[in-house]
Amino acid sequence: RGMIERASDKYIFSQSFSVPYDVGNMTVSVVLPSKFSILSPIYPSPETISTVGKEVVVVWSYGPVKAKQEKFLILGFRENYSRFFWVPYAVLSLIASFIAGLFVGRKISKPSKPGVLADEERILQVLRNRKTVTQAELVQILGFSKAKLSKLLNQMEKEGLIRREKYKKTFIISLPDREHT
Repeated sequence: RGMIERASDKYIFSQSFSVPYDVGNMTVSVVLPSKFSILSPIYPSPETISTVGKEVVVVWSYGPVKAKQEKFLILGFRENYSRFFWVPYAVLSLIASFIAGLFVGRKISKPSKPGVLADEERILQVLRNRKTVTQAELVQILGFSKAKLSKLLNQMEKEGLIRREKYKKTFIISLPDREHT
């Protein structure tokens, strides 16, 4: 009777047999379905290995076999798999990552307060601590360029977040009256 053992990613078929009487010639065939391919070990060496359709046929021929003389064969095989089995999974992972990135990116880019960006929040924090400050002092405190700070302050003034008053060659920045309380 035959036995199939699994060894890591391959299978090993082993068969021992004997005949009850003397035989002049004996042929043993093993047919593997199309989803399998042959590996070592193969013992003894087969007479032929061929295909019938998509099936693999391995044939052993034994010359004269005496009664009760034991013969055996071993055949290694494995299940076929595509070398590119991972491609659909990789494509799905990329698509899922892209979609997740869109959702996460949208959530991260939303400011904590509507209409207030992180840089604007830093400016408001300085004003809460100092009440009034010149634009030149803000450049030094925050380390922003003059152009960046000017652009931020213009936008914040339009939104009513700050009040700017011209003083000589600079501006005095303060919170609107409603935030002083």
